Amino acid sequence: YPTMRKLFIGIVGLTFALFVTAVVIAQEIENSPPSSSPTPTPSIEYFLPYPGILPDHPLYPIKVFRDRVVGFLISDPVKQIEFNLLMADKRLNMGVFLSERGKEALAQTTISKSEKYLLQAVEDFGAIYGKREGLAVLREKLENATVKHEDVITKLSAKSPESYKAGYGESLTLVQDLHDRITELQ
Repeated sequence: YPTMRKLFIGIVGLTFALFVTAVVIAQEIENSPPSSSPTPTPSIEYFLPYPGILPDHPLYPIKVFRDRVVGFLISDPVKQIEFNLLMADKRLNMGVFLSERGKEALAQTTISKSEKYLLQAVEDFGAIYGKREGLAVLREKLENATVKHEDVITKLSAKSPESYKAGYGESLTLVQDLHDRITELQ
């Protein structure tokens, strides 16, 4: 039994190390200046993080599982908002990459999921706004994110086949509503 216990502790330790490494790498990628962005830059400076593995990759379910575990383990509401915003931005950029590869249906679905993360971030922010000090920077970041999301979705919709425009339109309507919610919190 001591060998089994050591094996179990080793596996748990290795798993923890992988999760921590993935979070650190994601933060480094998010904070590094992009060399070239596949999306046009809107009037604001807001860069989308590199998305990593895309939904059409066989290992993508592992990435989704990891993201859910990390999201579940976050207890600070501000960190949870920042995490949901990161997930929204990554999925939006995934949608851009997928659209460029001609996978419009998957791109549209991924962008829809992106906006659900953004919706959660805005709702959580609305719940704590006014109850905590120092949230002006986060409010501005959420506002800039909604502008960027709106810009990217508008451009993707314009170049997508007619059959996908309605789905992009739904995501665009949601983003515009989220932008209005954030600007009302001043």
